[in-house]
Amino acid sequence: MTGTDAAVRSIHLMARGSLAEFAEVVHPDAVNREAVAEPAACRGRGPRHSTRPRSGCAGSSTT
Repeated sequence: MTGTDAAVRSIHLMARGSLAEFAEVVHPDAVNREAVAEPAACRGRGPRHSTRPRSGCAGSSTT
């Protein structure tokens, strides 16, 4: 698998894969480099903080 293949797979998994599948391609200590500008509830490490929108976080739904 090339780096490009891994990047494309991670985007597809983020969009419609399970957390377990996404955890296969994201390091447990991965850091969102944009977290400094987000609410505290949106910050964290690892795949869980990349896939589950929270109220008040970018990408979260208000409906």
